[in-house]
Amino acid sequence: MFSIVLLLSAIVYPLVPRFNSLSLTWLPSTLWGLPERIPILRLLQYADNVIKENIKAKKEQRVIDAIKKREAEGSSVVGGPIPQQLERREEQKEPTIERFQAKEVNKNIDILKIESLEIKTDKTQVHLDQKCTLRAELKMNDGTVIPATRLVDWKVVGTAKVNMDKDGTLTPKETGTIQVSASYMGSFSNDLTIKVIEPLKPKKKRSFWYYLLIILLWMLIAAFLLFFIWLFRRVNKLRELYENDPRGFIRAVYEILCISFRAYGIRKLIYMACREFYNIARELCSARPEPMYAITENVLEAGFSEHEITRQHANEAIRLFHEIKDVVLEKEVIGKFWRGLLFKFLILDVLLVSIDRESFK
Repeated sequence: MFSIVLLLSAIVYPLVPRFNSLSLTWLPSTLWGLPERIPILRLLQYADNVIKENIKAKKEQRVIDAIKKREAEGSSVVGGPIPQQLERREEQKEPTIERFQAKEVNKNIDILKIESLEIKTDKTQVHLDQKCTLRAELKMNDGTVIPATRLVDWKVVGTAKVNMDKDGTLTPKETGTIQVSASYMGSFSNDLTIKVIEPLKPKKKRSFWYYLLIILLWMLIAAFLLFFIWLFRRVNKLRELYENDPRGFIRAVYEILCISFRAYGIRKLIYMACREFYNIARELCSARPEPMYAITENVLEAGFSEHEITRQHANEAIRLFHEIKDVVLEKEVIGKFWRGLLFKFLILDVLLVSIDRESFK
């Protein structure tokens, strides 16, 4: 019987299709045994599928290698941009399950009276460099609500890896989408979907010129502050002289007037007498030189006379000062407006002194 089967098999076997349609499963098990139990027959039986799978794997590997290469070079992949292929790879990522056990136990809670377990979150979309906070609450049959953030077991299912501490603070480690739920002694909560996205773009670094501008602005503010302090002290000093020492007040006003004439190129030297300076400054006050002459005589009287100098004399000096100011500003040369500004700046402390204006009349 064995010989007959062997002869028949030898005659029919050449007619069996080869290569892709090769089939040996028809052979009698009495001749070869079951093909699945013989390694060489099993290899021949699945050779076609193995070859196809190897070819497919090589193609996929070539695509992955091309993606990695072009990612490193910063260019796009042939057949589509890199972000699209990365998105497809992200979609193919298998979800994982992470569990975070409770850190505390409350034996005073009666599990038979628990009506529901609810969890909440302050963010449904969190950046990779941020955190979000989860809260769990147990609602009892009598209407009371018990905070249970530290009591529940957390379950996180998704494509992103996260970490969670005992206070319910969720810290993402990679981008993706997760679904969070909680359980407590057989009670299960609602599900929350949280999406983890790319971190916020860092703030643009300030340039050197920005910091330089800030420093200059602060220096300008400091300069203005020092100037106002200096001006305040000057005005207070003049006010004290006006009240306590009218003789010294008249001399101080005259000195400020002489200094202010420097805006027009007229300087009073140390060795120059008051009347000599008047002859030089008379040209500037040529429209009405009488106030300049009168204040010069008042200064000489305050400096060398023996009779008493009162506030009335100080008021007269201030009146003459304002008249001189008006005469000088009326003669302002066209195109030299900055001289008038400098002149007003130099006499600013005298202009701010508060005195009895009624005495001018």
